[in-house]
Amino acid sequence: SPSPPPPPPPPPQFPYPHWCRPGNPVSGGGSDAGISETPYVVSFASQRANRYCLQVNTKPCSTKTTKCCNMVLYKLEAVIGQTCQGGLNNLTIGGVPRSISYANQNDPSSPNDFYWVAKFTSLDYNVRTANNLQICFDLTKPGCDTLSTFFQYKESGPSQSMNYAYYGGPSVGECCGTTEAMFGRYTR
Repeated sequence: SPSPPPPPPPPPQFPYPHWCRPGNPVSGGGSDAGISETPYVVSFASQRANRYCLQVNTKPCSTKTTKCCNMVLYKLEAVIGQTCQGGLNNLTIGGVPRSISYANQNDPSSPNDFYWVAKFTSLDYNVRTANNLQICFDLTKPGCDTLSTFFQYKESGPSQSMNYAYYGGPSVGECCGTTEAMFGRYTR
């Protein structure tokens, strides 16, 4: 009898910012903390014209399965379009004006390539102070002025979500989590 067809190839590994990638072990620089093992969830909360707000919420986390349940929310990094640096303006975190920075990261799925991230740094919130935290910004750069164009990976076309990582501190090996925030109705 004929042999069965080979299995399909695995999906490409989506790049997550910096050293925090799903299942990245401590030996590889990560904390090995998946999203279910950390106390934070980020979602889109509002839109007014080209001004968008994210909301950080806390969720239950079992200290029996991870050391990351009490992690500080030190910074958040989100994958953005290749030409979108400088497109996020008027950033406020908890109503306080803040600056944004950008960095390019090596792409783990293509080692000679890179992608861009927007960095929301020096947050320094914890599980008691982060719940309902609002992170608001304007998207103003032509070609990057919607969620789906600003948060796209490379030139893959408009996205339906923001892929992000959040970190418990500045050092490799700190707790971190990775996931995506769906745009939902905020697709303009």
